[in-house]
Order: sequence, then structure tokens, then C-alpha cells
Amino acid sequence: MISGIATTLSAYAIRLTINNSLGEAAVGLYQSAFTISGIYVGFILQAMGTDYYPRLAGIRADDPAPQNQLVNEQTIMALLLAVPGLISALVLSDLLIWMMYSSRFAEASGILRWQVLGLLGRIISWPMGFILLARSDSRLILLTEISTAIVHVCLVWIGVTYLGFDGAGVAFAALYVFYLTLIYWVVHFRHGYVYFASTRATIWLSVLAVGLSFAATFIPIAGWRICAGMLLLVIFSVYCFQQLASLNPEIRPAVWLRKIRHTLLFRN
Repeated sequence: MISGIATTLSAYAIRLTINNSLGEAAVGLYQSAFTISGIYVGFILQAMGTDYYPRLAGIRADDPAPQNQLVNEQTIMALLLAVPGLISALVLSDLLIWMMYSSRFAEASGILRWQVLGLLGRIISWPMGFILLARSDSRLILLTEISTAIVHVCLVWIGVTYLGFDGAGVAFAALYVFYLTLIYWVVHFRHGYVYFASTRATIWLSVLAVGLSFAATFIPIAGWRICAGMLLLVIFSVYCFQQLASLNPEIRPAVWLRKIRHTLLFRN
């Protein structure tokens, strides 16, 4: 409950900071970009909560080996499912904003790109965050949530002060660099979690894929920018789906895909 209050207060403080620094219109642009960027990732994380969390909670706390196996597997699968969507959000950011809002929100595409970088960090970090939930480690959950909320507000203030509107997006990306470092440190020393070599390889490949796609959005010539973005999208989408098809059946990617489909149908 307290962590939820901290999150709500930080969201309010962020909107207030943006409003005081850049005006009410900037708050609307920020919220529109935040909504678009989180749609696809939200489906994946919801599927993770319904399928992965019960299995993690059923593992004995005094035996880190099966815990590490499950968390590493879920991290890999989450990245393989998410990366094509993240690249799509980068490549098609202008179109997505135009389709969901209007051309008046075009300025939000810049902050949307930065938020996508932060969402990659969220995808990587959330499987580890579930370790604290599964172990009912309420004190550490509270400390990490409150510290993350405070850091986010501070980063947004710094970002909008020195970088303007896009600074709020830069702050979101920086936040998940902080949170990823924090949560790994916590679960490593508290619950013995470690990354496998295959997981580290998938993480770095995902960072490369999203990083290249992010860089492609700054190509000044529109035609070249679109071609580069679509090429990266095709290459990494094919790779991700090939890797998903080759996963151990026990990881059950089909279950996740069905749950995401169910979530889409339920929300519609």
C-alpha cells in the first residue's frame, strides 16, 4: 500500500514538475507518449504476472538453483517477445502518435523514443522484481519502490530543467538504468540470483537492437530513416521469433502468447 502511494505521489510530482517548467500542454504530450509506449510491454508484463509468478512462488526459498533457472528463462523470453514491439514503437513513433491522437501531438514522438529505452530496462528488471514478491520480502519491496520513485522525480526535474521536454524521456531511460542496477544488486545478495551467460547474451543483443533502432530515428533524411528502421525491425523480428521457436517447451512461449492475446481481447 505504501509503495503504491509512493508511486502515485511520484507520478503527481512529475506532472507538476513538467507543468511548472514547460506548461500544461507538455503534461498532455508526456502522458500521451507514456501511454503509447507502455501498451505492448504492459501486455507482456501482465502475462508474466499470471503465468510466471505462481511458478516462482512455488519454488523453495532455500534452493536458488531452480529460481535462477526460471528467472533467467523468463528474462530471455520476455526480451524475445518485447524487442520487436519496442523497435516498432521507435520506427513508427510518428505514425503511432498520429493514429492514436492527432498531428498536434507530434512533438511527443521525441519523448516516446526515450521512453522506449526505459521500457527495455523495465523488461529486463521485472523478472528479478518478482523474486522479492515471491519471497514476500516486503521491506525490500518498499525500500526499492520508494527509492525508485524519489529518483524518478529528481531525474525528471533535472531533465526538464536542462534538456527541456525531451528531458522527461531521458529521465525515464536513466531511471531504469538505476533500477536495473539496484534490483540486481538486491536479489543477487539477498536471494542468490545470477545471470546465466545465455541471458547476458540476449540482454546485450536486445540493447544492440533497440540502440541501433533508436539511433536510426536521428537519420535526417526521412526515406533513409524509414528504410533503416524497417530493415532493423525485420532482421531482429525474424531472429526473435526463431529463438522463441527453439526454446525449451517447458518455458512455454505459446502460453504467454495466448495470455497476451486473451489480454488484448479482454481489454477490447
